[in-house]
This record gives sequence, C-alpha cells and structure tokens, in this order.
Amino acid sequence: MSPQPQTPRWLPLGTELKKLRTLAGLSHREVAERTGLSNARVSRVETGRSLLSLPEIEQWAKAVGADEAAREVLRKLANEAHSATVENFSLDRADEQEKGYAEIEASARLLVSITRGVPGLLQTADYMAAITRLADDTDTRDIPRSVATRTERSAILFKGDKEFRLMASEADLREPVLGPRGMAAQYDRISQLSQLEGVNVGILPLGGAPAGLLISDANLLLDRSDGEPSLVQLEHSFGEAWVSDPETVARYVALAERVWASALTGDDARALLARLAREALAAE
Repeated sequence: MSPQPQTPRWLPLGTELKKLRTLAGLSHREVAERTGLSNARVSRVETGRSLLSLPEIEQWAKAVGADEAAREVLRKLANEAHSATVENFSLDRADEQEKGYAEIEASARLLVSITRGVPGLLQTADYMAAITRLADDTDTRDIPRSVATRTERSAILFKGDKEFRLMASEADLREPVLGPRGMAAQYDRISQLSQLEGVNVGILPLGGAPAGLLISDANLLLDRSDGEPSLVQLEHSFGEAWVSDPETVARYVALAERVWASALTGDDARALLARLAREALAAE
C-alpha cells in the first residue's frame, strides 16, 4: 500500500501555527531560533508537509506568545493531525496491504527494520500463523493465504541486490509465541538467513542497551531506486503511518544506528540464537 499524502491532514495545524507566528510579528528564522527547528522545517510545518511532535508544538506556542485559548486550539488540531497519521485498516485487507508494501520495499536498496518480536522477513510459516491468530481473534482472515503472501515477500532476501539490517531484542525473541520446537526452528531460520549476502541481523542482548532504545515496528526504506524519497513505515496494532519528511526520516535513521551499535551481530548474534534454540529445546 502506497503512503498517502499527508499535506491535507496536517495543513489545518500548519495554517494555525503560521497565523500565530504572523500575529506575533516573527519571521521563520526567529521562530526557528526560539524553537530549535530549522528554517526549512518551519516552512514545511506551515505548509502541512511536516508534523511537529506535541512538545515541539508547545515550544512553538511559547515562542509566539500564544495565550491559553490559542494553545487549546493548537492541542485540538495537533491531536487531529497525529490521529490522522495512523491509517486504520481492516484485517480483511491484509493481503492487499502486504502486496502494496512489497512494491515499495522492492524499490529500496537499503531496508532497516526495528521490531518487537521476530522481524517479518525472518519469520517461519508457523510463527507467521501464530502471530496472525493473535492479531485477529475474530478469525475473519484466511490465515493460510496471508501466510503464503508474507512468505512470498521474504523471497526478497535471496536476491542479493539489497542490504538489510533487521533488528530485534533478545527479550522479545524469547517470547514463547510457539512451542519449544517451533521456537527452536525459528531461531535456526534467523541464523541461516543471517548468512545470506546482504542480510544483517542485530539482536539487542538483555541489559545490553538503554531502556526504551528499541521502538515498536519501524521499517525504514532508504536509497530508493525509483527516485522517490526515503520512507519510514510505523506499524501499530490498529493501523500504520508513513513518514516521508526528510528530517523525521533522518531521526529514525539515527535511532536505527544507535540500536545497531548496541546489538550483537554476525557470529555473536548467531551464537546467541544457537543458545536460545538449545534453551527452548531443553524446556520441552
């Protein structure tokens, strides 16, 4: 599924922020200096092409001397804008979404994934089926078809024309989504795939990184061959959001680099996976 343009959704907030800046008699540069934003970001915010975080909006309000009534309007518009970035979806449309994402994924030369649990491209069919059932307890999805679609996506790992950095935490990998043998098979699959050309797996060991460093399900699609801008896909239990603003994408890239620097990779990651597999089988 292609990301939807954000400008119409964010423009009301941007227009209100611009109005307050104009009423205060401040230039883009002056607001940028008072808030710590760049001049370019201020311009993009006012034209609906970039979305500020709630703390950044409060900083803007302070910079322009907004009164409480104006701040309340900003909070309302901010909540609407942030809610609009999460695109609700029906579980019955999962196959369509998987295929749409795969089209965008195919254009990226570098794919970075920071997930809770096993990264999607590394999952066994049994693991896929198990988490699909957990996500859809109404049983409206054809699970075998969904698993087949997602398995087809994982073929991208074998082409050797991209670089992957797929990251998760040891704590999340230890979650017993399957029985002992199923989890051992999942650990073995991750280890095997990590030896493919261009496929790099990073695991944050227990106690090995600052709390909160790993965020939930962010996929970075970078250096796209189709000339389109890099994207970040944020997945939630109730929907997804796409981010294309260059500064926001850059922040996620920086976060991914921090996670990668704290992760076990290569032989160290495979040694941990082998230990997890042994522990799973020992618990049988």
